[in-house]
Amino acid sequence: MAKVDWRKLGLWIAAAALLAAGLVLGLRGLLKGLIADPLVRLWWLIDSLPQGLIWLAVAALGAAVGLRAWLALPEREGRRRLVPAGEARPRLSELAALIRRAEYSGTARRRLAARLARLAVSARARRESIPPQVAWRELRAGRWPEDETLRAVLSPPRALSRPGDFLSALEQGLDALTQLTKGGRFDDS
Repeated sequence: MAKVDWRKLGLWIAAAALLAAGLVLGLRGLLKGLIADPLVRLWWLIDSLPQGLIWLAVAALGAAVGLRAWLALPEREGRRRLVPAGEARPRLSELAALIRRAEYSGTARRRLAARLARLAVSARARRESIPPQVAWRELRAGRWPEDETLRAVLSPPRALSRPGDFLSALEQGLDALTQLTKGGRFDDS
């Protein structure tokens, strides 16, 4: 280990202090004009403003910083990603992801039910030559379809609020919906 020469170190510290003191004394007018006076004027301006305005400005600044930080957060797995223009989103993988989320999420269950209800209503309207509004009205009233499982899949808040047997009920409901789209009667049990 190198031996410290305290005399040399003391001389260097003294020289640095003298140089700093000389610079401060020599540049006193410049430091006062560039640093001290503007700081005093800024303090005077802030002190003359009403307290409520200052707190409002601080809150707005905090909100802006918080919003910027929130927008910079990485995207959550469940949040939708934007698809660049010209790039098609694979519908099958999107539907599979929705079904996976529907096992535990009521919101996803409602979205899936809305998609299936659109399909069922359009198939029924085409098959029975009725206006889609009539089919929607009967679906919302609970008069259609007669198959209880399919009705539960098409409107999950009524019967499938519990996620327990959702996948088996979905499978049975999709079988009934497939039967409708292939030409069978929709209300056959």
